[in-house]
Amino acid sequence: EQSLKDAPHLREAQKALAEELTILVHGEDGLETAKKITSVLFGGDIRTLNPKEIKIALADAKIVTIAEGTLLIDAMVAGGIASSKREARDLLKNGVLVNGERITDGNYELNREMAFDHSFVTIRKGKKNYFVLSFE
Repeated sequence: EQSLKDAPHLREAQKALAEELTILVHGEDGLETAKKITSVLFGGDIRTLNPKEIKIALADAKIVTIAEGTLLIDAMVAGGIASSKREARDLLKNGVLVNGERITDGNYELNREMAFDHSFVTIRKGKKNYFVLSFE
């Protein structure tokens, strides 16, 4: 109660309840996985997660199938990340995170070698917008 009065923005009671519920449903390992995924989604490096954790984290993200060798700018338009190539180029000026790495080159080619589990690529636009590109 005291922490709620002193620092309500920390939401310690809500966090404690969420942790207890997660332990009941998923066990201690599930709690650690959830904490790890949460820290990545709110500012961490997605490369610290394994492919299984990434799939869990991005289960609700839009998934688009692309061909091997697709240019990033074309994938952004196909995936709905940008509405046009012009918008995609504008987004790339600030950098888009592809698998956690800032990319500014619209001619950047997406391929299986750089993909997680050799099957999918993640794109983050802004702080909270994640997309998954899956190879055919």
